[in-house]
Amino acid sequence: MDIKKIGIVGFSLGLGLGAVLLFQNFTTSNNKPILLKSPFTIQASNLVDLFLDINANNNGDKPHTEIPPFVIAGGWTSLFISTGQSYQCSFAINPLLGNGTLTFPFSSASNQCFKITQPEHQVIDGPQIYNSKQQWKRNYAGTFGGFINDSSLWTIHHGENKNEYIPGVGHIRNSINDDFDPNCWSGFISGKWIDCPDSYNAFIYMQKRGWSSNSGYGNILQKETSPIIWPSLGYLTLSEKGILRKSSQGVRHPSIFREGEWLYVFYQDTLPLITDNISKKFTNLFTDPSRRPGFKVARAPISSLGSDQNFKVLFNGTFSEPALPLSSNFRDSLKMIGPRGDLLLPEALNVQKFNVSKLIGTQWYMAVVTYNNWSEQPKMGLSFSKNLTNWTSVQEIFRGENNERFGMHYALPMSLDGTSNTLINPNGFYIIGVSVTGIMTRSKITLK
Repeated sequence: MDIKKIGIVGFSLGLGLGAVLLFQNFTTSNNKPILLKSPFTIQASNLVDLFLDINANNNGDKPHTEIPPFVIAGGWTSLFISTGQSYQCSFAINPLLGNGTLTFPFSSASNQCFKITQPEHQVIDGPQIYNSKQQWKRNYAGTFGGFINDSSLWTIHHGENKNEYIPGVGHIRNSINDDFDPNCWSGFISGKWIDCPDSYNAFIYMQKRGWSSNSGYGNILQKETSPIIWPSLGYLTLSEKGILRKSSQGVRHPSIFREGEWLYVFYQDTLPLITDNISKKFTNLFTDPSRRPGFKVARAPISSLGSDQNFKVLFNGTFSEPALPLSSNFRDSLKMIGPRGDLLLPEALNVQKFNVSKLIGTQWYMAVVTYNNWSEQPKMGLSFSKNLTNWTSVQEIFRGENNERFGMHYALPMSLDGTSNTLINPNGFYIIGVSVTGIMTRSKITLK
């Protein structure tokens, strides 16, 4: 795996085991984040590759690690393994603590696996496409994080609605926007995944599952929300000619963190890739500093979860912006703008994932930040905060030669005992990332 530890921002230095990383702080202005000075230096170990190989069941279902699995502990350890569909697999000991290829049957006395999400794409085309009940997970229903509250498991999900070709299934057309090349489809071409970004629309929603012996510890779905956060620019806007055009790619790549009675959702807000013939009204929105793309944060009281309208987005330093437009009709909402918001980091769309944890015994929270814009070298680093809203500049740790040879995509922290992704001992913890082939990479990190 061609990943390099970084000593100075912008340079790839092949530093040895336990290299200490030091970085300069900088500030920004004009409604951009004011970055704090980091309190830590970082020691990173050499990388270990591991592959979680769970054999397919009789139906051909096989968990695949597109993102690193997150952990819910208690008795056995449950890993939530996600790509376009998600699985919950339970183990006596967390297999991510092992090395090499770790092979398990789909379900046995030593582990239990079952599917918890799948996309809705049974409708291929036709007028009924726009009447689909759950358009926010038409092609993709990934599980990106979770936590236990009383006897319930709450999970956060990344959904997609896009043009896609699946061999043996057919062409699945997106049900959000029509302004795309009719020959533009996402899918595997010559063994490599190709995306059709002009038809890509991402959503964030939640699920509630029972977490007790009576409810199968996650096996029984109790509630699924509709989208909980809207893109600042909405999904559709009118062109100068009165034609509906795509105004963003949606909101995506969520992570969650519980602090007291609040649930924080960190997410990426996006832009459209095509901006020609967009109306002047939309262009004014596009240049509004409070509607810039990048990673943002919303929060809601734990007691209100399940009610889609209760999240507020951080704007001008307070959680004041309703995260959803005021409409009960999904199709009408697509043409409405969403919340204004503060950026957590100034790097806009380059940030791929922002996974937050609490550093035990300190006043600090930590974010594992992954960068990837698919045209530059991918990289991963750490940022720190005392209040979950103001963050330090990112201290870069690993950088890849290219996306295909980078093993730290969507990187996630994990405690040394493998029981938590959100409560981390700064004296030693793991960071686990994943490559585009599903091979995971683990490094031990120490903060000084």
